[in-house]
Amino acid sequence: MSPRTIASGRPSASSVPKQSPSNAAKLASPFGGPALLRKYYKFVPFSDRYVPYAGLAWTIFKVEPASGSGPPPTGGLSLLFTKPAVMVASVRALNGVRVRTEAFAASEQDAKQAAEKTNTFLNVLHSAESVSGEHGSDPDVKSFFDSLTVEQSGDRVLVTATAPISFIRKALTSPPGGLSSSVPAVKPDTKVEKPPSK
Repeated sequence: MSPRTIASGRPSASSVPKQSPSNAAKLASPFGGPALLRKYYKFVPFSDRYVPYAGLAWTIFKVEPASGSGPPPTGGLSLLFTKPAVMVASVRALNGVRVRTEAFAASEQDAKQAAEKTNTFLNVLHSAESVSGEHGSDPDVKSFFDSLTVEQSGDRVLVTATAPISFIRKALTSPPGGLSSSVPAVKPDTKVEKPPSK
């Protein structure tokens, strides 16, 4: 894992490198790890700390802006910012899957532009889903898009969404492109008759 990315997890005992007790205690604390973790760990939402089985996962990483040459260093997120930013994202599973992502931009203007680009992308995505036919009228899909919120406050941009469990189940089990409903079944015993010879 690079110094620019910090994520929580539960590694197995065999995957943890051996360290001296003093170093291990220091690195085990979020206030003794890398500078990025020490600065932004306090923004990780732990409102569910009293629900230990809520399935909370989080990550902190730096987003580099697109340079114009070569692929974006951090995928599509690089297109949202003109200067480096930091993302604090978390996921919890409790009566649904709730995603919360907070971006810390270099300036208020950069945050405003990122929020506008995010809203534009989500609106286009929602419009495309609405006119797609089958999924456009799905109540779970509608619930997911209705839960999406984008808020900008100063140099921060907060994006939240909640996906019902049924929405996740459908996304994992539905065939791609809806081929099962659009391709007619072919009977294996169908015989093709040859035209009579002249």
